[in-house]
Amino acid sequence: TVRTKYTAKQVDAEGFRFELDDFLVDRVLYEAFLKYLDGQVSSENLRCLQAINVFKKLMHGAFLDPSLKQQAIEQGWVIYKYFIAEESAYEVSVPHEVGRDIMRELANPNVKTFDRIESSANLALAAHHSSFAGTSAYAKLISTIVDVMEGRDMRVAEVVGGGGNNG
Repeated sequence: TVRTKYTAKQVDAEGFRFELDDFLVDRVLYEAFLKYLDGQVSSENLRCLQAINVFKKLMHGAFLDPSLKQQAIEQGWVIYKYFIAEESAYEVSVPHEVGRDIMRELANPNVKTFDRIESSANLALAAHHSSFAGTSAYAKLISTIVDVMEGRDMRVAEVVGGGGNNG
């Protein structure tokens, strides 16, 4: 399923670029950008942002369903283990003090627990996002998204939210 806030006409317009946030909410976009970043040996920030988004959704959901708080805590520890702890599998660049503070906050996390890491990961990804937009893989991705949205591809297209700001 392709989930986008843009119309096919907007996506097909000259100079169109998906926003970095779009790659976090759409599986097709996420997988294409992740593949590009893997080739650049730089996928850890995108993976980390995706995990933080899951954490935040659980934390927001915990206001209505307190049982989600425990799942959010577990997700927080997953983030710490895979992205923050020294020599973790997908270690992101984090000052030692920030990692230590986050570890302490995980005893009673809140929706802002990972904001400092989220901010630095977004900055790190911004340059990669610009580079990716100039590749043939990105051009093919745009073409595929338009084909899906116009019914030439059998995947499901779902337009969500407003019309975006790209055209």
